[in-house]
Amino acid sequence: MTNYSKWTEATPEEPVRAVAIRSLDARLQAVRDYLGKAAGEAHKDVEYVHQMRVWSRRAHAALQLYRTLMPEWRVQRLAKLLGRIRRAANDARDDDVFAARLAKEKKNPAARLLLDRVRDHRRQSQEPIVAIYRKLDKGEKLEKRAAKLLKRVGTGSRAPLGVEPFGDWASCRLKAEIEPFFQAATADLSVTDQLHRLRIAGKQLRYSMELLAAGLPETLRSHVYPMVRDLQDRLGTINDHATAQQRLQRWIQESPSKAERKFLESQCEIELDRTATFCREFLEWWNDHREAELRQAFEQLLNAGQLACPDASHEFRADASA
Repeated sequence: MTNYSKWTEATPEEPVRAVAIRSLDARLQAVRDYLGKAAGEAHKDVEYVHQMRVWSRRAHAALQLYRTLMPEWRVQRLAKLLGRIRRAANDARDDDVFAARLAKEKKNPAARLLLDRVRDHRRQSQEPIVAIYRKLDKGEKLEKRAAKLLKRVGTGSRAPLGVEPFGDWASCRLKAEIEPFFQAATADLSVTDQLHRLRIAGKQLRYSMELLAAGLPETLRSHVYPMVRDLQDRLGTINDHATAQQRLQRWIQESPSKAERKFLESQCEIELDRTATFCREFLEWWNDHREAELRQAFEQLLNAGQLACPDASHEFRADASA
């Protein structure tokens, strides 16, 4: 299988259209490849399902970034398909993570019994992945839709789109992506919903940075991106524990065994405590000084090539989890 890179390779002088086609093509091909692996070889490596979900998100992010260069109805059609592919992997991925966790509880009889049930459920959760793979003719329909979309990149109704240098365009786009992130970052993050919004905004910003880096100074990769990644990793840890807690609560309701329920309840308490601990640590870590440091890093990056950017607030922005 091809080793796909999250970074788009380009030069600042290239036209935006050429970079957009290359970015979209690579991400959509990754989705197709991992969909095939996840449908037919998931038993060999649990990472196939995980990567199928990750690359469907990256492809979706690329669609949103470049959507003004393409016919809107084609963008929406492919975005919906990518959402279906990602959602087909959700239960399977949750089962894989839960099974790996239970496998470590070798001395706990309840955990061993529950592991059998989780593995049985995992076999069932494979069905949606296989179903969408078959519905797409083993990925052929996805490839055909992608090819039709790529042919239309940069074709406006009156004039060609995406002819400006990628470096100029990337600078303007990054500026537009930063604004909603810092709006989310200045909210009351002690509120769970606000913390979730920051995680989504950070995810969108991170995906956009991966797509735009080639048109911007190297400090984006070497300095600014690691700062955003650190924030996202911390928020991701909180989300993982919160998700595990929800998963355990569902298994408690479904469990027929008292011993299993007791074990699950103890694990749920652990996840509840861990979620609270990591939330508290994040709120202590993300302070005014750190926010100002990240703002300054972005300002210095963008000041390297001052441009008058048109207002992009009217452009569609989608939830990065779609």
